[in-house]
Amino acid sequence: MEKLRLFNLYVSLKSNNASLVNEMFNEASEVADHYPEVTWLSCVLPPGDVSIPGSTSKTSLFSKLWNHLSDDRSTAFLVNAVPHHRHITVNEAIAVFKLPDFCGALGDLFVLRQSYAAHRGQRRSTSECQLPFSYVHVWNNFRIQQRSSQDSRILLPSRTIQALPPSANMPHGRCNMVLVSDTDGSGEHTSLSGTDGESSTHLSSFVINIVFCPRSPQSRPSQAHLLPYYPK
Repeated sequence: MEKLRLFNLYVSLKSNNASLVNEMFNEASEVADHYPEVTWLSCVLPPGDVSIPGSTSKTSLFSKLWNHLSDDRSTAFLVNAVPHHRHITVNEAIAVFKLPDFCGALGDLFVLRQSYAAHRGQRRSTSECQLPFSYVHVWNNFRIQQRSSQDSRILLPSRTIQALPPSANMPHGRCNMVLVSDTDGSGEHTSLSGTDGESSTHLSSFVINIVFCPRSPQSRPSQAHLLPYYPK
């Protein structure tokens, strides 16, 4: 309950553009207090060569060959080369992850080319729509790493975002929530620069239900996609 209360407070502050100076100060102080050598090294080493010792990732995700970067290059994402569910049909994915509107969501994204913001949360495609692919690769998690908001030369520890399917121990699976700073509310454009040239931030919350890559029998490997659902 305490985590939920703090999360709601954080979202409220960010959504109303409230000052988070104290949060930024605490983050910088925590890094400096526990890793004073990092603060010193960040001043003498080239950017990207400084990381926090003891983190789950000894190397920077920003330097990985198959990584994906946010528009403002402050966040790196990395999906394993080998999927947890390899080459399964869309219907199998629906059954495993208990997502009855998965096919409709794929139709909106790949057939109608509409984002969540574009169709205003109303599913336009039906569960019987024809998709341009037959199979998907599915991952249960991916890794994410960010740069310190106080000093972009300091890399924060990498984190794992999970999208686990339902099971006997977890009837509803495990779907982590993430906050995305974007420009239009779609989650697709994460640049902090507004169209009018002034700094603007649109904060959206997403629940990651599945991480997938479309596949057809003759298709070549393509980019993995995150299918986010806005919490109701």
